[in-house]
Amino acid sequence: MVSISALQEQMVMKVYPNPGKANVTLELSSPDRTKVDVVLQNTAGQVLRVLHQNWSVTNGENHLSLNLANLEAGAYWIVVKGEGILLPRPLQIVR
Repeated sequence: MVSISALQEQMVMKVYPNPGKANVTLELSSPDRTKVDVVLQNTAGQVLRVLHQNWSVTNGENHLSLNLANLEAGAYWIVVKGEGILLPRPLQIVR
């Protein structure tokens, strides 16, 4: 079982626009510095691709532009993973 850190409890994650088309922005507010991976999963929880590895998140608001132009329309999950951090957000891709 993954234990959730106090850091995760203070993090705020947004993905926009949602529904999105070719490009979406991941916004992550954090009270402290950390490194995370950002992955794209299907609705069954299978990792489809790693969107960004070892993203250095700083104290405050962090933004990451994600190019998803080659995805088919459908429902997905953007998941931020790190030590004691697991933040999933749903994402709808439309064409």
